[in-house]
Amino acid sequence: MKKTCSRYPLFPAMLSMLFAWGCGSGISAANPELAACSGAVAERALQYAHQYVSAETEYEYGGQDPLRAIKIDCSGLVVNCYAYAAADAGYRLPFGDAAVIDFFTRWSVPADKPRPGDLIFMGDDPSRPSHIALFVTEESGEIFFIDATYQPENSINGVSLRSYPAGDSRVLSFGIILLLGD
Repeated sequence: MKKTCSRYPLFPAMLSMLFAWGCGSGISAANPELAACSGAVAERALQYAHQYVSAETEYEYGGQDPLRAIKIDCSGLVVNCYAYAAADAGYRLPFGDAAVIDFFTRWSVPADKPRPGDLIFMGDDPSRPSHIALFVTEESGEIFFIDATYQPENSINGVSLRSYPAGDSRVLSFGIILLLGD
């Protein structure tokens, strides 16, 4: 029987029970059960991020509401998009919730050339990112991403597709999320 996202309401305590959709074969030395996420899962997560953009989702610190709700923060967006993307296969998220620093230090591996849906770590301190987004593409000298943020001075409140110039100091690094095998 095929699992579908609509059968599994996404509550933070239940996220770790969801299944992943197509992981790669990369294994973390710290935990041999962790595998680097495949490009197919990353692209599927990005598709869900686009749905959050279309739903005009508002930003709320600590927010991790599912697609039908309207408020989420940057790490909640990443958790939910990957939980949805992970719902169709034999892997699962190794966490129920994660802060940006946890994604950076525990739940991802570095990526030199990001794929659509991979993680972008942002902030002012390269050793401690404060913001996370999903990579969309790089073209014409711009890095495009989807994130959740609240910047009233820039008329931004919620999930949106944005860009920074390539080489912008706010873009610290890229990562591939790790998933846990069953």
